[in-house]
Order: sequence, then structure tokens, then C-alpha cells
Amino acid sequence: MENKLENIENKMEGITKLLLILNNNIEKTNEKINNLADIVENLKISIDDNLIKECKKMGDHIDFVENIYDNVKHPLGYICKKITYLTGNDEEQYTLTNINNNEDNLHN
Repeated sequence: MENKLENIENKMEGITKLLLILNNNIEKTNEKINNLADIVENLKISIDDNLIKECKKMGDHIDFVENIYDNVKHPLGYICKKITYLTGNDEEQYTLTNINNNEDNLHN
């Protein structure tokens, strides 16, 4: 009977040691995960700041190009219509928005 108790106690000590090792490993893993989470969060903030700046720059550029286009499209369209009238009324029509058709006609 004493042998059985001693055997059970030895097994319990082994289990206890194993649980302590597992607990230490879990704590180390949690610490590493927390460090990685901090790194990712710092990167995310940095990327978000840069992304917002770049998007604003691109938005400003798009606004600039749209303003130029709005100012140029009517006079350019007027000139194109006058040239078309003077050169004869072709059935082909050149427009500012139909770039592919214009490119095809330039290569012919």
C-alpha cells in the first residue's frame, strides 16, 4: 500500500513539474505575442499616417487635373468642332473622352 502511495506521489510530482514547465512556456509565448502585437500596432499607426498623407496628396493632384480639364475641355471642344467644320464634316468624330478611337485614328 505504501508503495502505491509513493508511486502516486511521484506521478503527482512529475505532473506538477510538467504543469509548471507548460505554464512557463505559455507565459513566454504570451509575452512574445504581446511584443508582436505592439510592433504591429506601431507599424499600423505609421502606415495609416503615411497612407493618409499620400491619399491627400493624390486627392489634391486629382482635383488639380480635374480643374485643368474643366477649364480646357470647352475651348478645346470648340476648336475641334471648328476644325471639323472647316475640313469637311467627316463621319468620324474626335472627342476628348474617346481616347482609344483617337489613338486608332492617329496610327492609320
